[in-house]
Amino acid sequence: MTVGEKIRKYRLLCGKTQKELGLDLGFTARTADVRVNQYEKDKMAPKAEIRNRIAEVLGVHPSALSDVDIQSEIDVLRVLFLLEEQYHMKIERTEDQTTLTFDNHDPSMDGLNSLLYAWHVQNKTLNAGQKKSTDPGAEEHKYDVWKSRFPMDLEQYWDEQHRKLEEYYQPLIKKASKSYKKVTMLSEFLTHIREMIRAGIHIKAGQQLIRLGNGALTLTALVSEVYVPENQAVTAAVTHFLLDLKTLTDYGMNFDVNYYENEQGTRITVILHLSPLMAFDSTINSMQEYESGNPHGNYEAEIFEKNLAAELSRYDIDLKDEIEHACP
Repeated sequence: MTVGEKIRKYRLLCGKTQKELGLDLGFTARTADVRVNQYEKDKMAPKAEIRNRIAEVLGVHPSALSDVDIQSEIDVLRVLFLLEEQYHMKIERTEDQTTLTFDNHDPSMDGLNSLLYAWHVQNKTLNAGQKKSTDPGAEEHKYDVWKSRFPMDLEQYWDEQHRKLEEYYQPLIKKASKSYKKVTMLSEFLTHIREMIRAGIHIKAGQQLIRLGNGALTLTALVSEVYVPENQAVTAAVTHFLLDLKTLTDYGMNFDVNYYENEQGTRITVILHLSPLMAFDSTINSMQEYESGNPHGNYEAEIFEKNLAAELSRYDIDLKDEIEHACP
């Protein structure tokens, strides 16, 4: 489908005439319908700024008007080859059907899997709605509108989740900062992460390569476990971690926050841009495994604590010095 065909499709989906769209874009009454007609017939390609304006007026995501154009079966295969190479897609074939699959548990696929999950939910909802509705066409129209906006609705949902966390924790951070002792050593920071685990938050640590020679430690948890106002232990532990995070950024470290979606719920991932921290993802995961396991005998507990203390003592680093060295 060409860009012009897409403009026409979403204009009709929006219920606008060519002239109405042209007027909304700022063209004169004399030229409005002519300009839009030229775009839709692919006689004239809209410049990037006009294309973005068209997307805004029609209420669709700019990517819905992208240049992706599949004209043949060979084009389909070329796209699938790219998916195989870049997203580890696998092809399976039986006598009855051919299936294309992605690994839902591959951390490097979190972003794509979130989008695939959102698509699956909407597609399933459409099918259920059509079965119940006396007007299946109305349900299909809703689905077309959702696809034209994708991923705007999902991003808005994540923004709401982020806003909820900020509104809850910001006042607590401000209050706790009066008695907070700034974290300086890695062992202290890891101990505070363990406090969250002990409070009931399941944390998955991982590594992310940013560029050659630089990487980041990733910490992922469910929003439903991070936001539990009735649980004082969770609130206190997360507040302490956020104060540590603020301190590390004051030292000069950068971090990012991403949200992902799957059947378990909304997950939040904090990406700490400090390469030496990457080496301690296994330490954090071992703490999580230990705290989530069956009750431990005194001997087993003593051995674990002794080994953990020895590791933290052996590889402890001054975070402020490390950050200042890495980010002069």
